[in-house]
Amino acid sequence: MSETLTIVIKSAIKPGKAAELKDILNEVIAHCKVTEPGMLQYDWYINEDESECMVIEQYASSDDLLFHFGNYVDWRPKMDACREMREVNLLGSPSEKLKELLSRANPNIYGNFIRLE
Repeated sequence: MSETLTIVIKSAIKPGKAAELKDILNEVIAHCKVTEPGMLQYDWYINEDESECMVIEQYASSDDLLFHFGNYVDWRPKMDACREMREVNLLGSPSEKLKELLSRANPNIYGNFIRLE
């Protein structure tokens, strides 16, 4: 079974903060692209009225996702000033260490059940 994990986070964008969030995300994406070989996907989506966003992230392993949390730490306060997380969904089988770290966000965890290999 693959260790690949996908995390999907839905957030509300704080009023008037969409442009600032986009600028921050461009910095984060550029940084992660060159520093995180275990990051397989990091796609942000913003709805038409720029009141909500979703990110879909995929990592090769729990260790790679744990690395990401430490790697973007300098941008997290800036991101949190622009958005409020509403829902965290984790797809795959996370390590106990990752489950513990994510427990603050009260994630919905969906383990691998059936997958095309």
